[in-house]
Amino acid sequence: MSRTWMTGRRRYKRFLLMLVMMAQFPVITHAEDSLVCSHSVCIGDSIETLVRSAGRPHHVERKLECLGSPCKQMGFLEQWTYLRENSRFTVELFNDRVTSILRETAL
Repeated sequence: MSRTWMTGRRRYKRFLLMLVMMAQFPVITHAEDSLVCSHSVCIGDSIETLVRSAGRPHHVERKLECLGSPCKQMGFLEQWTYLRENSRFTVELFNDRVTSILRETAL
């Protein structure tokens, strides 16, 4: 294999890793605040902020995950579930940072 091909492949892998990292921890702008924040918890907030704002979860799932190929960043992926009135909130955390907030409303 030529050296140029390997360099291109390495750049492509770095590019893919960058896309994965951007998906995990998106940059929040003022226009996006309403899309990624729920009850004063936003993507990128620490676990302390989550507990202070939302309290203790009803259910927690935890597993060891790895980002990138080969493994570039290893940590715990947690899913915290909250039940509020007629809604269920699922908050995902990676290495003690909020990465996603999902709200499901009961019919």
